[in-house]
Amino acid sequence: MTKSIVIIGFRSGEHGFEYARKGGLSVIFLSSMISEEEAMEADIPVELDLNDEETVVAKVSSLATKFAIQGVFTLNEYRIPLAARIAEALGLSRGLSYEAALNCRHKQRTRALLAAHKVGSPAFCTVKMPAEALGALRDMPCPVVVKPSNDAGSNQVIKCETPDEVWDAVTAIGRQSTNWVGQPRNPEILIEEYLDGPEFSVESCTSQGVTTVIAITQKTLDAEPSTTEIQHLVPAPIQPKVHAQIAETVSQALTALGVDNAVTHTEIRLTAGGPKIVEVNARPGGDKIPVLVRTTTGVDLHELSMHLSLGESYETYPRGEGTAGAAAIRFFTAPKAGVIRYRVVANSDGSTRLLDLSWYMRSGDTVPRTTSNYNRLGHCLIAGDSAPLVIEAIDAVERDIALTVE
Repeated sequence: MTKSIVIIGFRSGEHGFEYARKGGLSVIFLSSMISEEEAMEADIPVELDLNDEETVVAKVSSLATKFAIQGVFTLNEYRIPLAARIAEALGLSRGLSYEAALNCRHKQRTRALLAAHKVGSPAFCTVKMPAEALGALRDMPCPVVVKPSNDAGSNQVIKCETPDEVWDAVTAIGRQSTNWVGQPRNPEILIEEYLDGPEFSVESCTSQGVTTVIAITQKTLDAEPSTTEIQHLVPAPIQPKVHAQIAETVSQALTALGVDNAVTHTEIRLTAGGPKIVEVNARPGGDKIPVLVRTTTGVDLHELSMHLSLGESYETYPRGEGTAGAAAIRFFTAPKAGVIRYRVVANSDGSTRLLDLSWYMRSGDTVPRTTSNYNRLGHCLIAGDSAPLVIEAIDAVERDIALTVE
C-alpha cells in the first residue's frame, strides 16, 4: 500500500504538503472546504464537515484499509484534538495523545491542571452566567481577563477594569453558541487574574519526554483593553537567567498537561511573581513566528512538527542554519472603523532584509476596528543582524506606509 499522511486543513493555506512530498508520502487532505488549487495539490482530497468528528474518524478509518497511513498532521489550532483522535483510532502510537490535546485546547482544563501542579497558574474561575461572574469578583478583584475557553486568536478575550465590564464581556461570550470555526462553545467562561508584565511565547519541542526550548519570542500587544498581538521579535532580548526561568516553567507546564511528541507554542507573562502561563498551544505558533524562528535558528517548526507526527524524534530532525541574528513581524491594525489609506513601500538597507510586506485589505477599503488577531490589516517582516536594527527598520516601514483610518 502507498505510504500516506493525513493532513487536516488550515484556513491560511499553510498545510505542510511540501514536507509530506519531501518525505515521499502521498497526502490525504481533509477540510470542510477544499479549493481547486488544494484539490489539485493533494493526492486524496476529502471535503467533509470537520466538526462532525465521528464521521471524520470513520472516513479516515475506511481510507486506512487502502493506504498505509503513517501519521496525522495539522497546523490548525482548532483541529489538534481531532488529529490526535484520528491517530489513536488508527492505532498510531506516535504524536500527541488525544488527552493532552484536549488539555491544551480547552483552556479550563489547562488552568485546572496547572493549578493542581502549582505551575505558573494565575488565579482563575469559570462561570456560565454574568451573575456568577459578579460573585467571583469578591475573591478576584478587577482588573481581570475574561475569555471563552475553547476559542483562539484572542477572539473575545478582553481585559475588564470594572464589574460592569465583566458583566458585558461574559454576556457577549454567552451570546455566541459556537466558536470561530463553528464548534459548540464550551459553556464555561474563564475569568482570570490579570497578569501584569511583558509577554513572551516559547517555541519548544517535547520529544520522548524531554522538552527543548528552540526560541523565545518577545510579544507586543495593542493598547489595552485589546489583547490583539501587533509585534513578535525573535530572539527575545532577555537575560540568560530569565531565559532559564521561563524555559523551566514551560517545561513543567507541558509535563503537567501530559504533552509529548509535539511542537508547542506557550504564551507567558513575566510577572513580579515569576513566569505565569497565559495559554499552551499544542502546535507551532502562528503569525509567521515559524518564519522568524527558521530565519534565526535554522529550525523549521512546521517540518519538525510533521517529523514528530510520523514517530520521529527531535534528535533525528535535520535542522539547518540561521541566516540572521534577529527577525520581527509588525502587524498593522485599525484603532477604529473607517476607510483605510496607505502607501505601498519597500524599505531595506544593508543591515536588514525586508522578507515580507503584505496587506489583507486594499487602500480605500472600509474596515471594522481591529478587535482580534483575525481582523488585522497587514504585516511587515524584517530580518537583520540585531534586534535594535530590525526594530528600527520596521519602524521606518510603518512610518513610510503612512497608514490612516478615516
